[in-house]
Amino acid sequence: MSVNFGSFFISFFLNFCFSILISCFCIHVHLFVSFPFSYCLVQVHFVSYLTDKIIKTIHGHLTHYPLVA
Repeated sequence: MSVNFGSFFISFFLNFCFSILISCFCIHVHLFVSFPFSYCLVQVHFVSYLTDKIIKTIHGHLTHYPLVA
């Protein structure tokens, strides 16, 4: 009786990732239901921070490596 460790590892990994996604979703829903106003403020702050970082990174790359027309 041989056990296929590759398929076992892949199925274990997928189940692990799925359970993490479900738990993160449940935490977000719980926070939103408990503290809707502060949750929305944190989300807006995080999205604006992330957008600012992305814009600064792109601007830095364009400054260091200018596009040649």
